[in-house]
Amino acid sequence: MGTSSHFANIFTDANYNGQVRYITRTGWYIISGEFTGFNNNISSITTSMLNNVRVILFSDESFGGTEYVVENDLPQLPATMNNQCSSMIVEYKTENHVQLFEHADFGGLSKTLYGIEYPRLNDFLLNNKLSSIKVPLGTEVHLYENDGFQGRRIMIDKDTSFIGSDINDRISSLRVYRFPIAYSDIHFKGRSQVLEFADRYSAGSQGPPVRTLKIGDNAIRSLKVPYPFGVLAYDNNNFSGEHVFYKHDVEGISQNISSLSVLPGIPFFGSLPGV
Repeated sequence: MGTSSHFANIFTDANYNGQVRYITRTGWYIISGEFTGFNNNISSITTSMLNNVRVILFSDESFGGTEYVVENDLPQLPATMNNQCSSMIVEYKTENHVQLFEHADFGGLSKTLYGIEYPRLNDFLLNNKLSSIKVPLGTEVHLYENDGFQGRRIMIDKDTSFIGSDINDRISSLRVYRFPIAYSDIHFKGRSQVLEFADRYSAGSQGPPVRTLKIGDNAIRSLKVPYPFGVLAYDNNNFSGEHVFYKHDVEGISQNISSLSVLPGIPFFGSLPGV
């Protein structure tokens, strides 16, 4: 069980020594942009004393490469990850991810995917062996017939017990796209609405191309904001008035939100105050 009073703590040295940074919310973190001095410089981690948080570490800055899951205090990262972490996800253990299955009806060898890009499924023995897939809310998976995201492509956005006879056992690479999700209650509960990239949403009668904020006017109380997106939220329904740029998950929102835009997050880190 974890010992941190925060979601997690990261340390530059083994055995919880050296410099420390406290992680106080869930979300997707590019380490070089969030924690100065910690890029490729993490050796130990503590997790929440409530034992309800996991940390997924990635060797690449874009949530790819080698990945490693930490669910309890870890005094020394393994050699494959020690001082080799460039991005990470901090989340509740209840969070769902894409799952691949060797056989139809979610049977056989399986693999959970935490990252974004997987250019070679052969890296975990599922090359040309994929028959079914589980896809959580707000996620799209693009499957490719060849390595390196080449060849025929199909998109799946829900649990699929059989991907189809024409592509069964023929998938060699894939990409995972996760979109922001708005919730009517705090702690990511209640009614939800998936917010797609480059779209604008309003609780007012705007008409196309503006989409309806179906969750309701001033009804958003928490947000999940995955990489690489940000949510620019306004208190008026015509994209005006006080606004806040959300670049991480927010479990409790007091701001009135009547309209919002889904934006690429990274270009805005330096120009908009983000939370």
